[in-house]
Amino acid sequence: MPVDPSLPPWLRRFAPLPASAFDDFEAYARHITGWTGVLACGGGALLVLLWWPSDGLLPVDAAVRAALRRWRLWMVGLGCLGAVLTWAQWRRQRDTALVQGAFYGAAIVASFSTFSSVGGPGTPWPYAGPLVPLATLLLLVPLRRRIALALSAWVLVELSYYGPNPDWMDDPYALNAAILTLTAAGFSVVVGHLLYVLSRRNFTQQQALTRLASIDGLTGALNRRAFLARCREELHRAGRNRRPLCLVMLDLDHFKRINDTRGHAVGDLVLREAAARLRQRMRESDVLGRLGGEEFAVLLPETGLAEAREVAERLRRVLADSPIRARGVEVAITASFGVAPVDAADDDGVERALQDADTALYRAKEAGRNRVVPHEPPHTLAEE
Repeated sequence: MPVDPSLPPWLRRFAPLPASAFDDFEAYARHITGWTGVLACGGGALLVLLWWPSDGLLPVDAAVRAALRRWRLWMVGLGCLGAVLTWAQWRRQRDTALVQGAFYGAAIVASFSTFSSVGGPGTPWPYAGPLVPLATLLLLVPLRRRIALALSAWVLVELSYYGPNPDWMDDPYALNAAILTLTAAGFSVVVGHLLYVLSRRNFTQQQALTRLASIDGLTGALNRRAFLARCREELHRAGRNRRPLCLVMLDLDHFKRINDTRGHAVGDLVLREAAARLRQRMRESDVLGRLGGEEFAVLLPETGLAEAREVAERLRRVLADSPIRARGVEVAITASFGVAPVDAADDDGVERALQDADTALYRAKEAGRNRVVPHEPPHTLAEE
């Protein structure tokens, strides 16, 4: 589910990132599992509140009504707590499966302990209440953890149901409870694994298609459209986490002269080698894009302006320190760099940063090329 850029900023914080924002399926599965977990926990608490008035319609005695009230209080409290804890983990991009598993385990114990205190549950809905959300939780959790959570749920159901009932052997619901809970656990494992495999296959196919549509065939960098899309995704991530973000633009100096004197074939090899050198000095989280011709850009997440300037200087040196060998000739290359911060609180922060970095890049060329120039606010330039 892509994040709609037209959504208000506060609402974007609740939307999941698209699959294209992740390099591997496990990370995407953790992200989606956490997002659905927040909805399941919070939605469960809301449903319990909506069902609360229906207690008066049930033909049950006072003891059962009291048990229902206790059960609803437990479910609302656990649902709100589970939603908050899952949200906190999800915002930090951490695995939320254990947090959600603990919530559902507590919900199961609360459900069965409550109804066992009035003689044991006599209808299937107390079983389905905790176990259906548990099955939902398990859809994208890796297989070994899914099996462990499902079996743990089954054990919790049995212990919380039979614990308050020492005469459980005489309980007509005992066999029904064992069969129902074990079947639900097995169902969640089998169906969850099938959906996991299909989701993984679909993710792999989407990644392959996305790569074909987003990668520049010559240099292996992201093309302009894909790079800008990735920048907007990182902008939203930086806004949620309140982390710095910077953009570096670079342009190979006198590249037209290389094409004119050495030929376009040599020029293509120079572009390919330049992109390879840049990637060698970039961090895994950095993003390289080719904006067009000999112009590249590098997105630097979790990076302030001072650190981004140092990164740009390292990239400048890796290009200028040694010539590129192409078709038996050595071609010396240099590049001019412009660096600008990205305002994560601004919806148009990426576009403004591109303009600022381009302005700084133009100043680097005016100052003699082969240098790094950071963006400076207009008032600073006026004071100079």
